[in-house]
Amino acid sequence: MGLSPSVSPTHYWTGRDGAQRLRYSVPSAQALRKTERAVYEYLGLRALEWDHQGR
Repeated sequence: MGLSPSVSPTHYWTGRDGAQRLRYSVPSAQALRKTERAVYEYLGLRALEWDHQGR
């Protein structure tokens, strides 16, 4: 194809002060709720699997 791609880093956090940087690295309440629900569902599936193995 004749292409010669070059490697370069992306998604740099530039121009943000310390408070802004902290805000981007702390999860939001909505993200924590989604994580809680995912863990709850995962544990429910594991419990169901363990229950069926005993039968």
